[in-house]
Amino acid sequence: MKFIPALFISLFLITYGCENHSKVDDHSIEIKSLLMEQQKNWNNGDLEGFMQYYWNSDSLCFLSKNGMNCGWQVIYDNYKRSYSNKDKMGRLDFEILRSKPFGPNSHFLVGKWNVYRSSDTLGGSFNLIWEKKNGKWVIVFDHTS
Repeated sequence: MKFIPALFISLFLITYGCENHSKVDDHSIEIKSLLMEQQKNWNNGDLEGFMQYYWNSDSLCFLSKNGMNCGWQVIYDNYKRSYSNKDKMGRLDFEILRSKPFGPNSHFLVGKWNVYRSSDTLGGSFNLIWEKKNGKWVIVFDHTS
């Protein structure tokens, strides 16, 4: 008889673990899709559309070779200065190298990026921390090099 409660507990843990894993896989797929939408906006010359995937908050931070900047508006203004028109924006390609959930509401993404322009090609790596805010996945921290 002691075996039956242990069996139910084991079945519950297995079921819960599988269900949780499925939800994590779902948000990995969703975040990859959001990153591809962000890339598409960039390639259409839509910087405002590209920025909609960032958390619109003063707590959003972006780390690059130029140091760390925080605040959605600051980051948007920096992008606007560096990529003021479609020619300067070029064509962006993302490659995801690692996608790792930290729980139901946070996710870590590692990848490479390239911007192909008529005059040159830029490239590097990125680390993104995504969080679910008000039911929407957004980038809360971006380290791009």
